[in-house]
Amino acid sequence: MWFKNLRIYPLTSPFTLKPEALSQALEAQAFKPCGNLDPMRYGFVPPLGRHGVDLVQVTDGNIMVCAKKQEKIVPGGVVKDALEEKIAAIKAEGRSVGRKERQTLKDEILFSLLPRAFSRTRLDFAYFDLKKQWLVVNSGSAKRAEEIIQALRLALGTLPCVPLASEVNPVMQMSQWLG
Repeated sequence: MWFKNLRIYPLTSPFTLKPEALSQALEAQAFKPCGNLDPMRYGFVPPLGRHGVDLVQVTDGNIMVCAKKQEKIVPGGVVKDALEEKIAAIKAEGRSVGRKERQTLKDEILFSLLPRAFSRTRLDFAYFDLKKQWLVVNSGSAKRAEEIIQALRLALGTLPCVPLASEVNPVMQMSQWLG
């Protein structure tokens, strides 16, 4: 597993949790697939995939974790078309549809389509560097990195970390080099 996009979060207090204790804490947030009416599920899985059973992988002073996100995909156009059909049927009865009723109908349509929706899954990897006291997340966006950090916080109770920041703005520094 190569990390292509690194987001580094220095830990503001020492991470002293043993791998076994971390694995037990992550068990409470283990991944369970989406049910018929669940639009999304997020939880921890073994970092080694089908070859592993532990929710943590320890190598050379680093502890790797992996979270899995499964989402049900219902295209907005399908919901819109079904909603327009229902509204047309109601208007044919000679009754108008208010905003609140429209939203209720939309929710009913969405829940009726969820059991037949396709599922999309993705894996989020992160590791604790115990020597440098960093949490390193493989993510191209801060929002996606924050999802696995929030899941870790939920499992551990707390995870004191902040995004890595430089003293000098890199854009300004590189502009000065060119100028």
